[in-house]
Amino acid sequence: ESYESANEGIEDAYASAELASGIAEKIKVLNDEEALTASQQQELATYVAQLNELYPEWGGAIDETTGKLDQTNEELDEFIENAKQAALATAYQEAYAEITEEMVEVLKDQVEAQMAANAVTEESNNLSEEAVEVEEAWNDQKERYESLQKKANTATGLTNDELKELNKLQGLCESGSVEFNGEIVKTADYLGEVGQAANSATEAQSVYNEVSDEATAATEEANAKLEELAVGYSQAFGVSLEEAKTALANMTTETEEAAVANGVLVESMGYVVDASGEVAEAYYNDSGQIVDADNNVIETLSANTEIVSQEEAERQAAYAESYQSAYDSLMGQLNLQDTYNAETSVDAQTMIQNLNAQSEAQEQYANNIDTLWTYINSSTSANKDAFLQYLSELGTD
Repeated sequence: ESYESANEGIEDAYASAELASGIAEKIKVLNDEEALTASQQQELATYVAQLNELYPEWGGAIDETTGKLDQTNEELDEFIENAKQAALATAYQEAYAEITEEMVEVLKDQVEAQMAANAVTEESNNLSEEAVEVEEAWNDQKERYESLQKKANTATGLTNDELKELNKLQGLCESGSVEFNGEIVKTADYLGEVGQAANSATEAQSVYNEVSDEATAATEEANAKLEELAVGYSQAFGVSLEEAKTALANMTTETEEAAVANGVLVESMGYVVDASGEVAEAYYNDSGQIVDADNNVIETLSANTEIVSQEEAERQAAYAESYQSAYDSLMGQLNLQDTYNAETSVDAQTMIQNLNAQSEAQEQYANNIDTLWTYINSSTSANKDAFLQYLSELGTD
């Protein structure tokens, strides 16, 4: 889809240039006339308006004295050529950027799949290693149990502590359990977890292999598209293929180079929710701070903020906004004076905890009122009057 969109942009640039050239030729023909009739003047004005609509930056106009274009034909030709070159350069640059961004997304998916597979595989390996230890603990337990059984049948018998231990070990062995790392675990269940983890690792690796194959195919396709794009650029601008590739790459990295010059790690580019609750483009600088492209530190809604995708940042901003609204409403109901401070370090988990805490506070407040009312009703008339007077003096705060 990105390649089709990129091609459309290039085709539109060529179409606009061709249309502009046709209009310019008609303007030049009329401009060469020694004197224009009223009809020709109207025709020229129409062409000038059309060209201004195509290229607003042109700014051509009709000279009130001559009734002709206020530019020479040579100046018009020069503008049309420059405008064509600029439009094509922009179209090729955008096409190149779209294709490379698509490649990056595909490779990111591959990396994420690899990380997921590694994590699950590591968990499986850890469980497998623990399974060996569980089996050893089971064998030691069984050996100890059998040893105590034998001793119980001897003349010396078992001490009280050994008898307790025997009873405990008997229960563990009969239930297929063993004490491991301070917990009682069923060996069958544990081995089942090991098997499930191994299956999960296999599935994750399978997913990675699939994503990796897709990434390889997508990368090959994208490289072919970039090659085709470079060929088109070289033909459009009359440069070699290598020069075309270099030009396209340089155009795309101009903003990145500016950011690098400011000490910003361009590959870390993403988004955060700033202190005002707005989604902002962000980077990590070489000190690990969250900054903008000019290396200015961004004040974020939470001290524990991390750079995320634009979609995730927008979700966080929407959540923060809805939380603020709910919080303000609840605080108003409780008649509490504290207000939410956007500079306070608050992450999503803390937000939920705070909201739950306020809900619990309201419920506790209601329970306290019920308790007080029960107490009042069970008191003497004098106590009731005194206590109600005391409450009224407390006020709403």
